Amino acid sequence: MHGFAVVARAALVALCCAAAPAARAQSCPTAATTSATLASVGPRLELRLADGRLLRLAGIEAAATTPTTPDREARSIAALAALLDRRPLAVTVLSPKPDRWGRLAAFASLSDGPVGGLAGVALAAGLARYRPEPAASACRAALLAAEDKARQARLGLWSDPAYAVLAADDAKAFAARAGSDVVVEAKLRDVEPGTYRTTLRLEGAGASTDGRLLDATIAPRVMKVFVAQGVDVKAMVGRTLRLRGLLDRRFGPRIELAGPDEIEILPETTAPVPAN
Repeated sequence: MHGFAVVARAALVALCCAAAPAARAQSCPTAATTSATLASVGPRLELRLADGRLLRLAGIEAAATTPTTPDREARSIAALAALLDRRPLAVTVLSPKPDRWGRLAAFASLSDGPVGGLAGVALAAGLARYRPEPAASACRAALLAAEDKARQARLGLWSDPAYAVLAADDAKAFAARAGSDVVVEAKLRDVEPGTYRTTLRLEGAGASTDGRLLDATIAPRVMKVFVAQGVDVKAMVGRTLRLRGLLDRRFGPRIELAGPDEIEILPETTAPVPAN
């Protein structure tokens, strides 16, 4: 597995379980608490400020280098840096303490920027995917809308097979993308409660050659968050879902959901975006 993704994923599960159930009720910030000067844009679209602080834009997972586009990360950094061009930033810091990499989760925007700020700009340009996390819950709708715009237009990372949305029976893709965060679209066939996990059984799209379907699982401590937020996964049976999680082939294939924000219920007319 990819080391950074695994560690970040573990931290995300812990944060989601510790988050207050009322997080969804908050408003997406439309005004900054401080102004700041940008010094540079770094790996994972992190923002280094002139005062030395390192910001992580809440709600995004920046595009990484892939076999088909080895310079993708560098191109994304250059694109965001060109957009900002050292213009003053409006910043709302969301975490009182930095994470293990010294980063503060934050919303940042230009003075004339849209709701969702720079995270929304990066998503709309295909420079990143949406990252469900408590810090970004208040802007979830705006960020998902920005991401959907890029996905439908196949901008940036969405034109790369390494970021293609997966079906639940895409065995070839499971082998290639094990250990990485993936996006899956499939109809929910059944929900099986269990002592150690709740399993979401998904329907395939007819692509599998070995009959093995991907499942999504929810650990008991995470299920408590679903219950606290009034999210009933059994009521989703028969609906087409968009799921996000770390792909594990050792006990699956399966993805483990870190919280309710990793599930989107799609309109029945929505079709998965095909890979190249």
